[in-house]
Amino acid sequence: MKKILLPFLALAMLCSCSNIPSGGADLVVIGNIYTSDPSAPTAEAFVVHEGKYIYVGTREDAMKYVKEGKTQVIDSDAAMIMAGCTEGHGHYITEAMFKQLCYLKSDSFEGCVKEIKDYYEANKGQVNQIFGYGWFEANMEDRLPEFRKALDNITTDIPIFICDREMHQGWVNSKALEMAELKDDSSKKEVDMESIPGGTVYRDSQGVLLGRVQDQACGYLRKAAFGALVNHERSLDATKDAQNTLLAMGYTNYQDAWLSYDNTDDAYKALHELDSLNQLHMNVVGCYEIDSYKIKSASDYEKYVAEALSWKNMYSSTHFMPTSVKLFEDGCTESFKGYVIAPYPATNDHGSHNWEQTMLNDIVKHINSKGLLVHTHCYGDSAVKAVVDAYVASYDAGNHMRNSLGHAASVTDEDMKRIAQYGIGVAENFCWHTYSSDEMPLDTIYKKLGKDLYESMYPMKRFYDNNIQVCSSTDAPCSVGYPSDPFGIMEMMVTGINPLERHDPRNPADCMDIKQAIDAFTINGAWNLGLEKERGSITVGKYADFIFLDQDLLKVKPNALHDTHVTSTYFEGKPVYQRK
Repeated sequence: MKKILLPFLALAMLCSCSNIPSGGADLVVIGNIYTSDPSAPTAEAFVVHEGKYIYVGTREDAMKYVKEGKTQVIDSDAAMIMAGCTEGHGHYITEAMFKQLCYLKSDSFEGCVKEIKDYYEANKGQVNQIFGYGWFEANMEDRLPEFRKALDNITTDIPIFICDREMHQGWVNSKALEMAELKDDSSKKEVDMESIPGGTVYRDSQGVLLGRVQDQACGYLRKAAFGALVNHERSLDATKDAQNTLLAMGYTNYQDAWLSYDNTDDAYKALHELDSLNQLHMNVVGCYEIDSYKIKSASDYEKYVAEALSWKNMYSSTHFMPTSVKLFEDGCTESFKGYVIAPYPATNDHGSHNWEQTMLNDIVKHINSKGLLVHTHCYGDSAVKAVVDAYVASYDAGNHMRNSLGHAASVTDEDMKRIAQYGIGVAENFCWHTYSSDEMPLDTIYKKLGKDLYESMYPMKRFYDNNIQVCSSTDAPCSVGYPSDPFGIMEMMVTGINPLERHDPRNPADCMDIKQAIDAFTINGAWNLGLEKERGSITVGKYADFIFLDQDLLKVKPNALHDTHVTSTYFEGKPVYQRK
């Protein structure tokens, strides 16, 4: 990318445009620009002043905004320039925090045990708990009976909790179970879903705890057995690390779907502080999580909503917007915990859901009445219906809020229409539309879920066909075996093929074109985060968030989209990432 300062005072004086700053504009960018603005999708140049676009159009007219010694001109040889991207639902800050703790890299059971033991030995006497991340269920399913014993052989003096790579399961020792008051019980089933509503506690045939917990049982156990995971300094470091990762991929807007780490405000404080120091170079929307196992009555959820509102009022800043409350309606379809209409072939049941409909309706209405949005984890088609029912009930009660769905793995035609009608946001995992053998073999998936359910589970083009402004999310780092960058995901959206594996597409009829894919990351992404009036396209009046690419997404072959790299990221007209 060529950067030059040009002395064009004469051109500035000749300009007939009425909005030229008297002292000249701050920045002019010339190049192959895709705006994501349907009224003018391409441009030769744009002009930035005080962080916003003040002109988008031809090179000739853009140069009229230049003043000697004031205006920087970038005459770019980048293959393409486009608006900054949006990550609609991720956990990058959580992952960055985990990296500071016991972060596992091994894929094997024995390797993970060794890493946990090495961590314990290195920190013995200095820590009163071990919290970590990184085991992968698909590689350890046959080792389940050894889970608890393996960690107990490391220590039973302090609690151990190791989160799996998809963040829905925990691997724990006896001390953690004891502190959470979970006990061996011969009257309990092997897959115990009664001890903790909305969660699963695994036992053997005699009711002995195996050291594996799932879904909301994880939150229950962490809250009962563990203190704060990180201190303020570590929270700041983790937030900076996550921001650097996102900016390098071209993301300038991000929704973090789990900021209230087991009811602590550490991440809120860190984001607020970074913004006050002018070190937050992206927009972050944050979610406060309320788990259903904590809620028995209205008074229970009212206190949590009050805390979420208090934190919003206390920590909101220019670029940090803790405006949402996250709810879990069900688990995941791959583990049979997604709530589905037709029963799973392997289990002949419908999965499970966490909220009774009346309670779900009531809590959504209450959250919206306080000016907060709701973002709900819902996988199965039955779960999606329940959540849409609750959103519609709140909307009809006068709360005209842009609530949203996270994941929405299965959506009926009827619910597609209601999502469009009521303006419900959707952060869809397009990367899961295709297949990853890291997750589980394809024949195993078909046996567990059924071929028809699996191939239609993650819709893509159907959202566009129903006029829904769907955006992309990765749920990273939970998306094992898939790219997290926009361009690898765009390739999957267009081809239906995972570029990391090159298998056959799962449902090629549901693929979309490249412009629809770009929209999902730009203007649709901004809309889903409530930022469409200020972000998401290169349009006069909006903030100048844009990225330079080394490939033209509109011209490169679809199976080469994943090879695209961001060479520079700009936020509000200033460079915040430069590829080395």
